[in-house]
Amino acid sequence: LLIVGDGPMKGALKELVDELKLTSSVTFVGQTSNPYSYMAIADIGILSSKKEGFPNVIIEMMAAGTKQIISSDCCDGLHDLPSVKIVRQFSAESFAAAILDSIESGADNRERYRMHSMERDVATFWEDVISHLDQAKLTNA
Repeated sequence: LLIVGDGPMKGALKELVDELKLTSSVTFVGQTSNPYSYMAIADIGILSSKKEGFPNVIIEMMAAGTKQIISSDCCDGLHDLPSVKIVRQFSAESFAAAILDSIESGADNRERYRMHSMERDVATFWEDVISHLDQAKLTNA
């Protein structure tokens, strides 16, 4: 398990890892300027926020090449994302079940995620806007 980033719970998480004797299985990466290299090698990426605006980190995981993504039900719009497993109840048991299900499935959603992230690309968005403007001009001409 790689835990990327820092936050107020880092100390408590480190203590828990020590207490459970999992130090050989858990690595705390900390804050990094390039989290994408970790996302690219991840079999499963997990977002466990209770509340978010739209979590762009999910699109970043998709673009980076994460094989499977699990997210808490932390905002609107997540259900529109392809192959993202949504944990509806925010509990350790629910996340554990989702992780086990993902491990057992062995799914590799990288291509589907890559295609979806490309659709959300800024250049693609503006090309779509321009296309709609061109269509409107033809309709009104």
